[in-house]
Amino acid sequence: MMTQALFRSKRHFSLLFIAVIFFIVLTLLFLFWFRGQVRDYIYRDIDRQLLTVAESVPLILPENYHMRARTPHSISSAEYRSIEQKLNRLALKSGAKYIWTDILINGRVFLTSCNSNADPTTADTEIYYFMPYKNGVSEPEMKAFKGSSPVYGTFRDAWGHFRAVFVPVKNPDGSVYLACAEFTVDYVDAMIAKSNILFMAGLAAFLLGISPLCFFYIAGSRRHRRQLQSKNNQLIQSRNRMETTLRSIGDGVIVTDSHGLVFKMNPAAQSLTGWKMPDAEGMPHDSVLKFVSTDNPASILNPVEEVITSGRAVSTDRNISLITKDSRAIEVITSAAPVIWENSESISGVVLVIRDTTERNKIEERMNSAKKMEAIGVLASGIAHDFNNMLGGIMGAAELLKYHLPDDSEAQWIHKTIISSASRAAELTRQMLTFSRDSTGVSAAFNIHDIINETLFLVKSSIDPRIKIETDFSAVHSNILGDSSVMQNSFLNLCINASHAMPEGGTIRISTREICIDQWACEASPFDIKAGCFIEIDVSDTGIGIPKENLTRIFEPFFTTKEQGHGTGLGLASVYGAIKQHDGAISVYSEIGKGTVFQMLLPLTGEQVSPADMEEIKTGTGRILLADDDEIMRNTASAILEKLGYEVQMAENGQEALDIFTRDHEKIDLVILDMTMPVMNGMDCFEQIRSIDPHAPVIMTSGFSSDEDLALMKQMGLRAFISKPFLTAALSRTVHDIIHENKRDMDTERNSLNDIS
Repeated sequence: MMTQALFRSKRHFSLLFIAVIFFIVLTLLFLFWFRGQVRDYIYRDIDRQLLTVAESVPLILPENYHMRARTPHSISSAEYRSIEQKLNRLALKSGAKYIWTDILINGRVFLTSCNSNADPTTADTEIYYFMPYKNGVSEPEMKAFKGSSPVYGTFRDAWGHFRAVFVPVKNPDGSVYLACAEFTVDYVDAMIAKSNILFMAGLAAFLLGISPLCFFYIAGSRRHRRQLQSKNNQLIQSRNRMETTLRSIGDGVIVTDSHGLVFKMNPAAQSLTGWKMPDAEGMPHDSVLKFVSTDNPASILNPVEEVITSGRAVSTDRNISLITKDSRAIEVITSAAPVIWENSESISGVVLVIRDTTERNKIEERMNSAKKMEAIGVLASGIAHDFNNMLGGIMGAAELLKYHLPDDSEAQWIHKTIISSASRAAELTRQMLTFSRDSTGVSAAFNIHDIINETLFLVKSSIDPRIKIETDFSAVHSNILGDSSVMQNSFLNLCINASHAMPEGGTIRISTREICIDQWACEASPFDIKAGCFIEIDVSDTGIGIPKENLTRIFEPFFTTKEQGHGTGLGLASVYGAIKQHDGAISVYSEIGKGTVFQMLLPLTGEQVSPADMEEIKTGTGRILLADDDEIMRNTASAILEKLGYEVQMAENGQEALDIFTRDHEKIDLVILDMTMPVMNGMDCFEQIRSIDPHAPVIMTSGFSSDEDLALMKQMGLRAFISKPFLTAALSRTVHDIIHENKRDMDTERNSLNDIS
């Protein structure tokens, strides 16, 4: 029994011993297998880190760097040092010993970029741009040049013993370079030794049941790799966002490094300067960006240079032009600012923003020209007003003189000469008034096509027969509201000027079409036009053209390029004024040797054209109150009215006329007021008269008056307006019709009252 028990005991011990030995062996085998797995994992982790670092290199280098880095002198020292600093920062963060790029040219390998790890110990270990490898390179590197996938290898060279990765990178032109990164084998051995320590700790921990340490090590390594990958992804996303932002900006944006070398240009900058990014990258800023003063062609300090020198932001808002690659000058404004990284006091680069102001400057020039024309118009209107008063006296006296002359005497001829000369002077004054924005004339609906045809009928007989006249009336609707004689005079001036521009013959072409303009376009126009439908009229010629320096002045009164005695300088000024008077717009385009086009816009009206009435001298009876501060004009108008059969009572100013009307308004059939008088002007007198008698018929006269004032008075009951100087026929017809109409209205009202009673 004891023997059996002992046997059983020995047997159990043997089995236990075998089990323990088996467990220990199995455990050791597992641990040694696990150690190998950890070693392999360390190598794979190191290789992943190397690959991540190497793949970050193309993101740091300019896109066309290796298309340019083909000779020892193709990359400047400043650019190489700038890249070297960036690689230093990457090496510091990743722990890599060396990060570099190589190219293969004619079977030889050359170094094109590298971080500066330490001072060389010997001449053979000095690293520099385009350094040839005298003893060749490792077999894994040559394998990488022949393939397209990353190649890993462990090798020894003059710089030490390394574990490295070689990543082939393809340039835009199809050529290949290697992005490389390496750890020293000492670093790898240190990592393995560290793993051995962890292995021993792991063995003890395993025996003690604390194996989670291995898990923590692996998790930490993975976290480190993920952090590095995350940083790399953030860098890529940041670069993509910057690219998207730059592409979406309408202004030109140019980025340089601290040495002024162009680093980045957005599409707007490439379009503005004429330089493509691959051509401009790495070039000095003053080779790509040349600025001159608009007022003085001399060069000015480049904004990039000014920022680099001063260290502060600078801007220019006018009088600067950018000279493009094809030597064109573009008016621009610029703004430049330094790029300073966080925790750094030195400038890392410059951002320059360029805005094309060509269109803005043209609009400002047109607006300034419009203001100048308006000021000249005010001056012209003042001169015309006084001149019209004098002409009114001359023409009125001449017409009265006619009644005292024999029919067949020489005096009749002299009388006609006076009237003709005065009429020509009146036409000259009318042109000056037409130039003024507020001038007032006849307003009625008329067909502009008819006016153009009538004008061309007159022009054909007076121009060179070698000049051909063409028309293209595409506009279906062509009725406008205004003064047909003013517009006819405008087309006559344009056609005559066109004929003078074609001394050897050519073609005058007048075309029309309908267009509709919205409020935005109206606000952008220098003319006071309102949204709606317009007729566009183009008057073009194939003449010599107008010099650019004269285009901004051709509408100025008295400006002419003709010889003295061959032009008044009022032709185009009156055209400009006529278009503004009709609430339209006018522009001109001309090329030397090709011709000129005048484009006009006139608002269309829905009113129908009424047939013209025949003018005749009409006599009548009644009492008229005449107020005018000009004695000659007052006496002449009074004599004409008395000759027509009326009784006239005169006043020198508005206050005197008001006093007379207040006293005798029941006896007065008509009031004629001059618009501009001392003490009380015509408009104030009219308002006072209407307050006394709301039905009192009033006629306003003036050598010049504003549309706004007349429109207001017409709303208050003004019966008519007569422009000075006026002839007997026009005055007689207006006076007769108003007095006759007023008496008819009074008779109708009286009869209505009698019927009621």
